[in-house]
Amino acid sequence: MTYTIVKLLDELADLANEWRGTKRADIIPVYQQALRDLMALGYHKSLSMDSELPDEYMPYEYLAQFE
Repeated sequence: MTYTIVKLLDELADLANEWRGTKRADIIPVYQQALRDLMALGYHKSLSMDSELPDEYMPYEYLAQFE
């Protein structure tokens, strides 16, 4: 894994944790963009539960990989 992928994985975990603690809506688009950036780098594995938001806030293109 490249440093950028590791950084984005850490960012997703931090954002998901912050969202769970606050339920702030402004975190959702930041999270979604970080996940899209991660996928654009070729990362197509499933995230840990701690790094995910509820399905209704996850980008469609992420969820579609695991249907």
